[in-house]
Amino acid sequence: MIFRYLRDRLNEEESRELERWRAASEAHELLFRRLLSSAHWQRSIGRFVKNESDTQSEWEIIRQRTVGRDRGKRTIRWYRYAAAIFLPLLIASGYFIKLSRTPQEKTLVSVPFIPGKSYAVLELADGTSIDLGETAVRGQIQGGHWEVRSDSLKYCEEGVKGGEEYHTLKVPRGGEYTLVLADGSKVFLNAESSLKYPVLFSGDLRKVKLEGEAYFEVKRNPEKPFVVDIGGMQVNVLGTTFGIRAYADEREIRTTLVSGRVNVSAGKQVYELKPSEQAVFDKQTEAVKVAAVDTELFVGWKDGRLVFDNCSLERILKDLGRWYSFEVFYATSAAKEIPFSLNIRKHEKFAQVLELMQSTGKIQFEINKNTVIVR
Repeated sequence: MIFRYLRDRLNEEESRELERWRAASEAHELLFRRLLSSAHWQRSIGRFVKNESDTQSEWEIIRQRTVGRDRGKRTIRWYRYAAAIFLPLLIASGYFIKLSRTPQEKTLVSVPFIPGKSYAVLELADGTSIDLGETAVRGQIQGGHWEVRSDSLKYCEEGVKGGEEYHTLKVPRGGEYTLVLADGSKVFLNAESSLKYPVLFSGDLRKVKLEGEAYFEVKRNPEKPFVVDIGGMQVNVLGTTFGIRAYADEREIRTTLVSGRVNVSAGKQVYELKPSEQAVFDKQTEAVKVAAVDTELFVGWKDGRLVFDNCSLERILKDLGRWYSFEVFYATSAAKEIPFSLNIRKHEKFAQVLELMQSTGKIQFEINKNTVIVR
């Protein structure tokens, strides 16, 4: 179970069971900490990587499955094993930095970028802006109130509803935030995203407007459908969980259904999605394509993971830049298309992420203030 914990694969019940086991005795807690210690992983990994030849052999397998394979051919989801199992072991032992570095490679341990945090700005109906951090804040609205607790903003109904009043929650670069709407629906907003919504749902629809990326857990109410307006298309919901990626600087809008049912509308076209399906709307051609997908690749960020399967370096660094707050400069445009597969924790040290990609030998990184230079 501890090994599953390291792979971030425990469900809620297993997590509670592990917590109970750790609390049962001091010996259990000491064992748990020992298994997580760098010294223990240093000793343990020696059983799997015996020498330099073995190290190179293991790394070559991973390299072939990332930069060394044809992007046009999809294979089994190897990243679950290479990144979700192998990488955490190597990171925990401090071993992966030595995995394939040659003497001329530069160490990036002084990378200044830090992971994002829970932060947002609330814009009220009158244009007033309020910074939302960890400090508790409370505000009154007609027929209810809103309040900030830790890393979330929650709206509560208390009485007779008035006319619709709109608020906008804006999450900047390097941030994320959780919003609980007045109907109990929950919205997880990713970096560089915003959601405009009525403080109380008084009409026949529960309609919100999204820019950027969000994950929705919508409370079921057949008499009052939930609608997400994305500009050019709409997602109509009864009660379900799904993710939407709709950044203004990207050509496509992606709607990924995890559970329940949604209808995606684009012009006169309407598509009903089933769980584990994704609708991709092309903003230029207005065409919609629906296909089955691995939802973890598209909504894993909500659970604290950044997952990329055979994605271009440009796409990966763009997403990482939103979370770690940095800019990117490419010395050669060809580097943008190099494919990588990663599965990392959102709060991983960024130096380790760059080291991993750099150790393939395909690219080199330099850091200049707030910019990552790719050579």
